[in-house]
Amino acid sequence: MGTQQSTARQPAPEAGPLPFVALYRKLTDGGGAPSLKVSLKNQFESYFGGPYPLFGQLLYARLFGDKVVDEATFSSAISQLAGLADSEFEPFIFSVFSKGAPEIGENDLMKVAYTAVLYALAAGSETAKELPENHFLPKSILSSVESQTLNSAQFVNWLKRCSPNLLEGLHRWTLGAVLRCRGSSQAHSDESLQGQYVLPSPHLEGDLVSKEPELSALIWAMSTLVPIALTVKSAKLVKPNQVSFPVGGVWTLLYSSRKHGTSMNRFLHHCLDYKKPSVMFVKCYHKTEHTDNLFALMVDTEWYCGPRYWGHEEFRLVQLQPVFRLLKSGPKLLSLNDSHRGFPVGLQVMSSPQTCLLQVDDTLEKCRLYDGVWLTVESIEVWGCGGLQAAEYQGKLKQWEEKAVLKSRNVRREGLKEMWLDSPDRYLLELGGIETNRPKEQQDS
Repeated sequence: MGTQQSTARQPAPEAGPLPFVALYRKLTDGGGAPSLKVSLKNQFESYFGGPYPLFGQLLYARLFGDKVVDEATFSSAISQLAGLADSEFEPFIFSVFSKGAPEIGENDLMKVAYTAVLYALAAGSETAKELPENHFLPKSILSSVESQTLNSAQFVNWLKRCSPNLLEGLHRWTLGAVLRCRGSSQAHSDESLQGQYVLPSPHLEGDLVSKEPELSALIWAMSTLVPIALTVKSAKLVKPNQVSFPVGGVWTLLYSSRKHGTSMNRFLHHCLDYKKPSVMFVKCYHKTEHTDNLFALMVDTEWYCGPRYWGHEEFRLVQLQPVFRLLKSGPKLLSLNDSHRGFPVGLQVMSSPQTCLLQVDDTLEKCRLYDGVWLTVESIEVWGCGGLQAAEYQGKLKQWEEKAVLKSRNVRREGLKEMWLDSPDRYLLELGGIETNRPKEQQDS
């Protein structure tokens, strides 16, 4: 009989640690027992609901419902959340706010927009930004929704058509919250997911007339509609410490009607000779409808005053309030004229040679919209987007121009004096006994 060779049984490979177990243990204070269900729920809602507690509550309900959540269940759900692509995140957010229903109503859509604003501001800035729930921006964003309810496909189509980057900040904030607590041995290999969402908000220089959180929200809103032109780039992922200022660089306040006065001369003095792009905000009030209207002109070249239309391909006219939409973009749509006859005075943005979308009169006190109604201008601000060097260069140009003007005045006076000395009128006066070369004090004595 041959000897039977016994084969040693190979031990089963040890299962690796579950992904996101560090986050689970952080939220349960290191425990894993089912009795910690309530504690996990409360901690999860607090952790993910930092800017807006309601989102934490809805997210937990969407991921876990009433289930008892152990480490394996938690890791599986969070892994799916972390793996969502942008195109998958949109229908996921629909399911979060619809609470599993096939359609979402106006009130829940308002919560989506408000959540998107808050989390974008929280994700893209080191300083916490807060906006009241009744802020006009979420309502303006939803002004393009044509139905009182939307299903998931209609929701996604509306985002792509009207506000394609709306959920980007929320998505990046959520990814950041998840990946911060991922175990070091399970570090994510995709460097893009380890990036930091940077709000397309400028670093503001100078005396601020606008409140910075308000201006940051407006810039973010414009970036969700179209990639912001000028030096303001569209929101994106960048690695931490890659930029010294937020995307958008340094903005300088060039003109404010509240600070510098309401006049075309003051406007031209502060805006001309700035050689870089700028953004102009025009806020006006409709007395009949009792509504505020807010427009942003993204001017992609230096300002020009004269009888022609100007601007390049990246010029944008965006309405921010009471509706949120891109009104027009393209070259040679803007004009600014203070005195040339035969050409409209004031500021105009045209959609065609015969149709004016926005007109501000030469007093800067009245504004006419595309429907022909004149409104009262409440404030105008122009922000230069070219950084500190552009503002310094503009200042040097103005100093040079002022010196040139003073020099020309002195030259003119000397020239007039020489003309008077050789004038026949002076000769006739002196024949009549009137001395013209004496100082005025001696003539009066």
